[in-house]
Amino acid sequence: MKSESGLWRKVLFAIRRVVARKEAVTSTSLADEFGIPVKNASSWLNILGKYGYVARTGKAAAGGRWAYTWELTQFGHDYQRREKRTRPALRIASNPPPGEG
Repeated sequence: MKSESGLWRKVLFAIRRVVARKEAVTSTSLADEFGIPVKNASSWLNILGKYGYVARTGKAAAGGRWAYTWELTQFGHDYQRREKRTRPALRIASNPPPGEG
């Protein structure tokens, strides 16, 4: 999943904090942890589920309604941000600097 802002990584790390507290991962628990509306948290869980970072496991009663529960997959648990790779400087073969030709 490519993102310029990296917001999805922050959401993934918020899910990891919920899991570390041994709470059930629901849109409500994610919304409380990350400080976003419940609808947005639900959308993030679905998006991260699409890419394999979390998986839907079942339903739980949450405040008079049913909410899906989620769990981190091994892929979501093991994800680490890689450092940006820089390309080596290209050599200009057609126009060498004076004195090198």
